[in-house]
Amino acid sequence: MRYFVLALGAIFFIPPSGTSQQLEKVGEENQQPIEQRAKPEGVDPVEVMKTFQTIQVVTGTWLAKPEMCEGPLQKRKEFEQWGLFFVRGRTADLMLKIDHQPGWFYYQYSLEHPRSGLILSSGNVTAWDGPDACRKVADIIVNKLKKVRATPDEEKRKKDEDKKKEGAPEKAEPRKEAPPS
Repeated sequence: MRYFVLALGAIFFIPPSGTSQQLEKVGEENQQPIEQRAKPEGVDPVEVMKTFQTIQVVTGTWLAKPEMCEGPLQKRKEFEQWGLFFVRGRTADLMLKIDHQPGWFYYQYSLEHPRSGLILSSGNVTAWDGPDACRKVADIIVNKLKKVRATPDEEKRKKDEDKKKEGAPEKAEPRKEAPPS
């Protein structure tokens, strides 16, 4: 009976030899140049971080559920000023992945652009529990975004400074008198 089940499993689970997939043979070179394979086509990481609008949170642990990670990000004033939103069940501009190493206090995270496969940020945080890890990851993500995105308050302040510089007359340097001879 056991052999019958194995034979039946082999019939249903082994793909036919004429599949449309191309397999690379060991030792055979891939004809595509390395530069083309490694470089995502036309995707600038800084531009992605400046223009994205939606984030999807995916967790691989019950210690840090997506809701736990969305909350600390939404509490940050910059998140609202940038007009960012979370989505579930559909493709987002960026994906925040958080996982936990069982038995340790390490939480791994990565911020990924799913369309291009770019990893915009990744690392580890040490935390006692999931909510603490989510707060730390939120701080890291917002600080990285601050480097490339300006909040509306900062943009307004910069424009005001530029206007003052343009409108203010240049200070004339005082004339130096020639010493009496």
